[in-house]
Amino acid sequence: MKLLPISILKEKINLIKNKNFVIHSDLTILGRELQSLKGRLVEYISQELNSEILAIPAFNLKTNIEDNVDMKSVDLSMGSLPLESVQACNENKGYRTPNPIHSYCFFPETNNIKLINNNKSFGNDSVFDFFIKNDFIWINFGASIDTGFTIFHHLESIANVPYRKKIEFNRNLSNGGKIKKVCFEYFARKDNSFSQNFHPAVKYLIQINALNEINLNGKSIYFGSSKKISEVILNKLTIEPYFLIKKN
Repeated sequence: MKLLPISILKEKINLIKNKNFVIHSDLTILGRELQSLKGRLVEYISQELNSEILAIPAFNLKTNIEDNVDMKSVDLSMGSLPLESVQACNENKGYRTPNPIHSYCFFPETNNIKLINNNKSFGNDSVFDFFIKNDFIWINFGASIDTGFTIFHHLESIANVPYRKKIEFNRNLSNGGKIKKVCFEYFARKDNSFSQNFHPAVKYLIQINALNEINLNGKSIYFGSSKKISEVILNKLTIEPYFLIKKN
């Protein structure tokens, strides 16, 4: 019997005691099986991985100051799993963090999630800080390396890399007809001299066994401890501040 990609991942992570997972995905890795799973993706993945907490990104990356960011919807380019996650949160089956850019859906909702500072994307008390402190298993399920490791941007902030700077701007959050103005903190690139290049970092993490890779049908599944990933990359950034970028 042919195993589905999620079942292959399940076998690999079965021995990991921590059952908190954050999963970035491109579900085309599921092939023709994706159609049969539509409408129950969140439940299926939660059950297969036997997760205690499952976090799924529901980012809004295409907003500007004139937009109201609707917390009941999601950027369509995010794909199938985020779309179903937001819908599930709208049905009170989970909790979506009220972050205008780097929002995550959590299943189930727990009290400690409410302690996350959603007025920033990265840094202390951000959602990525929460993942690391609670040692979530970071899973990149078929997504590209440059889109599936957003945690690296958080580590750039912690390391205070020289090519980024803290900025503040306003965003309007729309939630059930109510509008809330948020002064948002972001760690932005100073200019366009560099572009991100996460491939060397992922290769390095695999080499030192801080990250695992499963090759499947021309795509890869990566998984590893967010705490270990953080320790390794922060140490690397101390020595090589430009480790996560390339010159344009």
